[in-house]
Amino acid sequence: MAAQDSSPLPTSIVRGLTDKLVERRKGAALELERMVKDLVMINDYSQIKQVVSVLVHDFTLSSSANTRKGGLVGLAATAIALGRPSIGMHLPELVQPVLTCFDDPDARVRYYACESLYNISKVARGAVLVFFNSAFDGLCKLSSDSDSNVRYGAELLDRLMKDIVSENPHFDIDNFIILLRDRIYTQDAFARQFLVTWISFLDSVPDIHIHEHVPEFIDGLFCILGDQRKEIRRMTEDALGELLREIERHSSSVRFEAMANILAVHCQSEDKCIQFTALTWMKTFLSLAQRSMMVFTSNILVSILPCVAYDNDKTHIRDVAVSVNDRLKKLITPEDDEDFLTDQTATPPTTSSDTLVVPSQRHGVPPTTTITPSPNSQQSQVTMGHTGSAPLTTSTPAPLSSSPTSTTTTSDTQDTPPTSKQQDSPKLGRPIGKQASQSPNLSRKSDTDQEGVGGGGEGKGEEGVAPQLPEPRLHLLAVLGVLIPHMKFTLPETRMETLRWLMWLHQQLPKRVYLQAGNLFPALLEMLTDLNDRVVCMALHAIAILSTSRACLDLPPSLTTPTIHETTPTKTKSSSHSKSPATHSIPAATGSDGGQKVMRLTPCPSNNYFRLFIVELLKMFDRDNRILLDRKGNFIVRRAGVCSRHSTAAGATTPWPP
Repeated sequence: MAAQDSSPLPTSIVRGLTDKLVERRKGAALELERMVKDLVMINDYSQIKQVVSVLVHDFTLSSSANTRKGGLVGLAATAIALGRPSIGMHLPELVQPVLTCFDDPDARVRYYACESLYNISKVARGAVLVFFNSAFDGLCKLSSDSDSNVRYGAELLDRLMKDIVSENPHFDIDNFIILLRDRIYTQDAFARQFLVTWISFLDSVPDIHIHEHVPEFIDGLFCILGDQRKEIRRMTEDALGELLREIERHSSSVRFEAMANILAVHCQSEDKCIQFTALTWMKTFLSLAQRSMMVFTSNILVSILPCVAYDNDKTHIRDVAVSVNDRLKKLITPEDDEDFLTDQTATPPTTSSDTLVVPSQRHGVPPTTTITPSPNSQQSQVTMGHTGSAPLTTSTPAPLSSSPTSTTTTSDTQDTPPTSKQQDSPKLGRPIGKQASQSPNLSRKSDTDQEGVGGGGEGKGEEGVAPQLPEPRLHLLAVLGVLIPHMKFTLPETRMETLRWLMWLHQQLPKRVYLQAGNLFPALLEMLTDLNDRVVCMALHAIAILSTSRACLDLPPSLTTPTIHETTPTKTKSSSHSKSPATHSIPAATGSDGGQKVMRLTPCPSNNYFRLFIVELLKMFDRDNRILLDRKGNFIVRRAGVCSRHSTAAGATTPWPP
């Protein structure tokens, strides 16, 4: 390069900056620094601008790597000479070419770019944050550079950038969160460390409220927690712990609802560290957010019901899951029973791209049962059959990132041991941005609402719109849609916990649960064939509670006709091809059957579910060729009597009829 082409730089500086020897480049940089300082003294900023322009266009954009290195050294020397008072007017011209060199193919040039920006930033301090986006992006890439010297240079620059951010009270955290969210799912180990250190750093700055933005990156942070490298796991675990403590200190400004579904997904992780940490977060959320978390009850139940049966090396997970389970139960109060009318019009939240994915065949659990309101406004119908019956129709959830849920058909597999394929949990889609944090829609307009808006239909209000029931605080249909399939879980402790939940729900919400008894009885009857006697006893207890419920006294008469909803063809001895009707009803007065006396249990004049239970139990004894009767008949009958006596009020059981 000729000296005249590089004017206003002297020939000695040009030769020194382009020399291969580092010492000569440093000498030229010192000479350039003295020259620029002299120009600052006489306020000759136009000449300084020409010097910067030559360094940018003739040096940093050169095809020679040595020349590009000299240009970067020269820009740093110029920034030092300008000082903090004068660097502002030249900052864009100094920083932009350095940032461009972050992507240089030569590793030494990338290292000099880190060194140059370090010196420029040290002078400019807070003014350099204007270029924070590009600098952060470059540092994220350089943190995983293949050259160790480049990574070291990037680490020094990163420390300086953190110091500058901590000094600036007006740091744009919203802008940073966008950068973080776009990079949080990286698989590179160095980049993961880089991001986790920034999260921990910002959490430690008092004036930066990163806890308000946790929903934007919490999912990716849990993914990093699953890294196989111990150092990254430790860093991430510490970062999550500090974030949770920050959330506890500033709970009033935290969007708990935006993270509930994300945590519920990670509570199902096969990684013990992720699962334990997610459950710990969920326990804290239930304590802080309390009833605002109740809308996510069904999603949380999917996550914790399998965990309550853990043992051996997962007892610590079981303990925290039990704590979450207990806290979740306490959120439900008798006041929620007044929402019983909303169950007749509400639909369960669908599994789509903005709701939680429910694991389908994990540990032998069938897909979640879908319960929809009955058209007769009496009880909800569940598509559920008995063992060995016609196919069971359920809605199988799809991953978060896939298309909406499709309906599939599967066979009842209670008596079939789960295969290894069934026990594997499917890959869960990952919530993206705010879409993953939306609350499930728990109510819908009725058909008359949809037709009457603006249409002036009959039976509407003055404005032609039918009144809409309020959204239920607890979506009972969604909760039952989780409990019913978990009654077939492979581990007995989980099956028992589902029954405890059912009885707790009846204790707190007697009217709402009574209205769904027709959906629950088929599943409870199937549990009588369970190999575990404790499960059978608890199932009989639940049946007795429903059969003797006095909630029917507080309900409109049109809602209290006992019905067991069933889509299963039932074979009888008289005709193996005959099908039982979809609905079985027993009149209020039940006499004898074939000369045999029938027990009469009438705790409530409108509750005839005990009679229905006896009829269905006899059908089961007959349908199973007396195997069930021979093996467990006496046990079931004795326990049913004991449970019934404990569940009825004094004087509820009348003597045998004459």
